Amino acid sequence: MTPPMELDSGTRLGPYEIVSRLGAGGMGEVWRARDTRLDRNVAIKMLPASLAGNAQLRLRFEREAKTISQLQHPHICTLFDVGSDSGHDFLVMELIEGETLAARLSRGPLPLDQALRYGIQIADALARAHRHGIVHRDLKPGNVMIANGGVKLLDFGLAKQATSAVIAPDATTALATPSMTPLTAEGTILGTLQYMSPEQLEGIEADARTDIFAFGAVLYEMVTGKLAFQASSKTSLIAAIVDREPAPITSVVADAPPALERVIAICLRKKPDDRWQSIQDVKLELEAIAAGAPVTGPAARTAKNAWLGWAAALLIAIIGGAAAWIHLRSDRATNESRRLSFDSPPDHPFRVDQQPPVVSPDGRRFIVGVDSAPVGAKLGIRTVDSFDMQLLPNTEDAYDAFWSPDGKQIAFFQNAKLRRMQANGGSIETLAGGGDSRGGSWGADDTIVFAPGTASAIVAIAANGGPSRAVTKLDASRKELGHWRPFFLPDGKHFVYTARSADPDMTAVYCGSVDSFDRKKILDRDTIVVYGDGYLLYVDRDDLYAQKFDAKSIEKIGEPVLVAKDVELIRFLGAPAYSAAAGTLLFFPRAPVANGTLQRISRTDGKRTDVPNAAGENVDVSGDGTKVAMARQDPQTRRYSIWSYDVARQTSTRISAGATGNDNGPVWSPDGREIVYMANRDDAIVLIRQPAGGAGAEHSVYEMSDAEAVKGGVFQIEPVDWSPDGRYLLVDLTTGPSSNDIDYFDLHAPKPQPVPLSATSFSEKSARFSADGRWIAYESDESGKKQIYVQPFPATGAKWQVSVDGGNAPRWRPDGREIYFCDPKEAIVVATVAVRGNELDFGKPSVLVEKASFDYDTNDGNTFFVAVHPPLPALPMRVITNWTRGLDSH
Repeated sequence: MTPPMELDSGTRLGPYEIVSRLGAGGMGEVWRARDTRLDRNVAIKMLPASLAGNAQLRLRFEREAKTISQLQHPHICTLFDVGSDSGHDFLVMELIEGETLAARLSRGPLPLDQALRYGIQIADALARAHRHGIVHRDLKPGNVMIANGGVKLLDFGLAKQATSAVIAPDATTALATPSMTPLTAEGTILGTLQYMSPEQLEGIEADARTDIFAFGAVLYEMVTGKLAFQASSKTSLIAAIVDREPAPITSVVADAPPALERVIAICLRKKPDDRWQSIQDVKLELEAIAAGAPVTGPAARTAKNAWLGWAAALLIAIIGGAAAWIHLRSDRATNESRRLSFDSPPDHPFRVDQQPPVVSPDGRRFIVGVDSAPVGAKLGIRTVDSFDMQLLPNTEDAYDAFWSPDGKQIAFFQNAKLRRMQANGGSIETLAGGGDSRGGSWGADDTIVFAPGTASAIVAIAANGGPSRAVTKLDASRKELGHWRPFFLPDGKHFVYTARSADPDMTAVYCGSVDSFDRKKILDRDTIVVYGDGYLLYVDRDDLYAQKFDAKSIEKIGEPVLVAKDVELIRFLGAPAYSAAAGTLLFFPRAPVANGTLQRISRTDGKRTDVPNAAGENVDVSGDGTKVAMARQDPQTRRYSIWSYDVARQTSTRISAGATGNDNGPVWSPDGREIVYMANRDDAIVLIRQPAGGAGAEHSVYEMSDAEAVKGGVFQIEPVDWSPDGRYLLVDLTTGPSSNDIDYFDLHAPKPQPVPLSATSFSEKSARFSADGRWIAYESDESGKKQIYVQPFPATGAKWQVSVDGGNAPRWRPDGREIYFCDPKEAIVVATVAVRGNELDFGKPSVLVEKASFDYDTNDGNTFFVAVHPPLPALPMRVITNWTRGLDSH
């Protein structure tokens, strides 16, 4: 056996810095490394130096690079780069965090639903390889990685083009076993014995059906936890593969579906002609089983008649909504229109507030925001008619992604920059700077138009980067504040966009051009328009309409048609939760109202008590602990208003009406007689001070017009704390989806104005005064992770970090001896505080209350009031296939 190559940590191979050895792959050593240019972790695979002189092995190593480069797929390990340095030839690949399927199976079989899901993903990856004429030839659990986004197929070192490379007929002595190096000489049988097909063992040239046999063996092992073929010696094992059938899976797993046993049995047939002839057919069968659709047809059928059983499964599946996605293929073929509903996947629920759904140009995929994803992946791409979700790495804080015209790339905004990447992942390229951007579109001639900020005109840039130029102008006569959400028409020259105005009646949708500043009004509404399949789609009064549109003459045709009621449009972001292309319309319904319920937690014994007649969010407890202020959303109007809850009497009193806008962020005055809160009015953001009893005139502390807010990129100005002496008011100034600043107002000033507490490029929020007003605790992401800090007030430049493993929502004990905050798991944590003149010392944080909430408050450090929020609704996705059918008659 060739000894493992050793590279010291810190060794550089070009721009890649070696970190540690990961192990051996099918064609060499694999190392964890750091790409110093793009600041990301990668896997580097290199041919051992002792074998690099072997011309045939180097040729096979080069062939692997060429093979992988052809395979762009969410369940195939991505190749980033190839290189050579100091005699080392190497591949740079995606670093997959997780464990091999072999390691997982060492602990026993997989749950059936998981085995089916992984089987579908592996089959989909093999189908992509086979379509490129590539046969893997060494499919086994050790070459499958389990990661957060599903499985990834590895190690194409033994792969071959289906029309090349001959395997020697007499080479059984060189078979690899799990304990042997998988490197074998050219002219031998290649692969791992337990998963090799009879034709491989007999020296017959391998084709795609060889992979299907191995796939059957892997799937058998996933379901049963046992090898399909076992024997005490290598010779006996070969005989078992060639002559004997494995034990039925139902003899090991009694409740395994008969249809699954049949699928595996056909995969493992001895003669290639008797197996499934396409791994795509196997995938379709598994999808039908996963969806609960019976699979019918004679057991002896081959791929030629496999479609008949699949069609029968489709007809049966029509009855069940859970398998609705199966119809999409047949809908396209028959031109029949259907309305389907898909539940959000439980492992990665859709988050349309993070990323509006965008259908790909071919109508088969869509981009969407995802929750519960691994750190660094907040965008996902899902095939419309599949359960698979491809998570895109390095997309933390990314938003407003959109497709290239050929569907091979996406562009998106991240950290105030326009960026692009391949749709299957890989490196990210920065194209242009921006701010709090408001949408973009990629035209047919490789021009991108986008809104670089909330108060800007539309600009255009080449898709490969370069200088940008304005293609629209703000019209001062119409009090225009900003141009949002451009969307290209098919000619790649004209685009529709929304011109927002300080006068809501003047907000309208226009058609502009990259060739001139001329524009044409097409809709007199405050909405966001997307174009698809000859129609303009927009939401009016929460309902989705389709307006037929001649993109050549820039003219509407006929009257708009109602498509669906109660469709989501996130108006303050201008984010449409609807998209259409190639006959597929996708949209999300409006999220239901779900106010949090109030819970009281005792520090002494940890007892939790549900508080009756209280619901809302943004909890703020009065100084004496007798009242709790909250913002509550009305189920009908969906507007927020401020309520005060009397703890002793268990009654809630409305403080604000919330009739013309949203009221939020209630904060008690130090004496408990007043409440200050933020109110979103029709044309302004207002800070309002009002008697706590709800009776008495409200008083405006500060007002920012919508025009000023848009110009300054301000979303909201939300109060967070009132100084103990009643003079200062701390506020969160929200300037982007993940950008906040801390400002304060001097309430003794004749006309209070916001004053920055500290001007930094980081996101800082949730500041709270200490009981003596000398210190402020707050959260900041300056370290790359949200942590709790304390600094003097007014700021002197000094500051101390309190949290260790992350923190949100700090609070003080009245005597200033403790600070409370939430850790990333929403536990309430406590740290002691010692004041020594102008210096502070903090104790090691410890958990005080497990499983609490970021939305909490306390007046004394002994009783905590927590708003228990229901889980974010996993909104179902609605799909209409061939959606324009029948609209032409309107």
